[in-house]
Amino acid sequence: SLASTPTTRSRLQSLADSDAGNADTAADSPSLATRRARIASELLESEEKYLRYLRLLTRYFEAPLRLSEDLMPADAHAAVFGNLAQIVQLNRELLELLQRQRKQQSHRPESTSRDSIGAAHAFCQLAPYLKIYSVYARHHMRAQAILERQMAASSRLLGFVRRAESRPEVQMRLDALLIMPVQRVPRYELLLTQLLRCTPTGHPDYPTLQRSVAQVSEVARHINDTVRSQQSAEELLAVQRSLRSAPKLLAPGRTLVKRGQLKKVDRAGGQARERDVMLFTDILLYARPPPDSTCCSVFPCTTAGLNACLKTARPACSA
Repeated sequence: SLASTPTTRSRLQSLADSDAGNADTAADSPSLATRRARIASELLESEEKYLRYLRLLTRYFEAPLRLSEDLMPADAHAAVFGNLAQIVQLNRELLELLQRQRKQQSHRPESTSRDSIGAAHAFCQLAPYLKIYSVYARHHMRAQAILERQMAASSRLLGFVRRAESRPEVQMRLDALLIMPVQRVPRYELLLTQLLRCTPTGHPDYPTLQRSVAQVSEVARHINDTVRSQQSAEELLAVQRSLRSAPKLLAPGRTLVKRGQLKKVDRAGGQARERDVMLFTDILLYARPPPDSTCCSVFPCTTAGLNACLKTARPACSA
């Protein structure tokens, strides 16, 4: 795409830096105040819409399936919907805070209205609790896989889901509703960052906005780290299950860098043999190809002479 070219990226970054710099150094202006009001309104309106979708998800999918184990077993239900009830409760409180702050601002004279402070205070108060999203996000891919298997195995469940999706109140696929919580915290981070960028540093709301952005960004990083850690663990477990006679592969900090087929030639010569080779961040493992899949050898990367490669040319190693 056009935005992906280096020249365009640098121009866009320059414009963004220039825009942020103007907000940092200039006194407040009607145009900046208008932009802040627009972003604050978008934050509130998107939260109202998001909570409506969560309520649809609960009313037409989660609650009926929780009460109908003949359609979906309890363990599958717990895996698919996770801690959705906690998220709904948290976002109900967040919306109430945003609405209360907006109402208070609406009674202020226009010249002293501070649309951004309500959002800043709300997120400063509730940002630590947003980490409950990490529980939901960590298991989302597994939840999707379980849902697909359940629907493939049960025509009754499939029919129930399709009927609920086609209701006039819903008109949305279940998987599209289930992914919304995964996308929500990054959306908060984006809108709050935009709000901060059009707020001058001398504005009374700036320090609180700055804290809210820092706190929400920290939560977003925590969620991303949790998801990556879960995906890495699942990948290692999948490799472990695919091999025979392999040592325990799950270890702190270990991730799979590359897996592929190579031919191994013995030092004494002879016929080259196909081997399934796996490069991890700290070990090199090779095994016989499927269906045998017996683990042959495991070498620490330092012993295998790969330590320098991993340190100096990681992009080439992980390509």
